[in-house]
Amino acid sequence: MVSTTVILFLLCVNGGTGYYYRYMGRRPTFFASLSTSLTLSSINDIVKFEDVRVNIYSGYNPRTGMFTAPRSGVYSFSCTIMANGNSEVQFQMNKNYQYYTGGYAAKSNFGAQTVNSIMQLRTGDRVYIKHRTANSQKVLGHGYSTFSGYYLSY
Repeated sequence: MVSTTVILFLLCVNGGTGYYYRYMGRRPTFFASLSTSLTLSSINDIVKFEDVRVNIYSGYNPRTGMFTAPRSGVYSFSCTIMANGNSEVQFQMNKNYQYYTGGYAAKSNFGAQTVNSIMQLRTGDRVYIKHRTANSQKVLGHGYSTFSGYYLSY
C-alpha cells in the first residue's frame, strides 16, 4: 500500500498531477492458458484462453479471447501453442482484425511454438490469437498453451 507521504511527494514532483502514480503504478497485465484441449476447425476461430491467472485492469476477456487495451502505449505479447499429439497448428496474433505475427506448431509429438511481439496500441485496440487455416487442428490445453501481455511504456 502506498503511504500518504509518497502520494503527496509524487503530486509535488509531477506538478500536482499525480501522473506517475496514476499511470505508472499499475500496468495492464494479463496471463491466461487453456485448461482443456480444443479443436480449431475454421479459419475464423479465435483461441479463447479461459484459465485467467492475472488480469490487471481487466483488459483480457476469456469469453472472446481478446485483449482490449485499457490505455495507449507500447505492449509486449507472448503466445505459446502446443499441438495435441501428432497434430500441427497454424495460428496468428492479430491486432484489430489484421495479421501481425504468425506461428506454427509443427506436426511432431506435441510440437509447440512461442510467438513474441511488441505493439504500439491505442486505447480500445484489440489483440488476440486466431487459427490460420480451414483444416481441423488440435490444440493441447492443461496449461501448455498460453497467452499473455503487459504494458511497457506510454
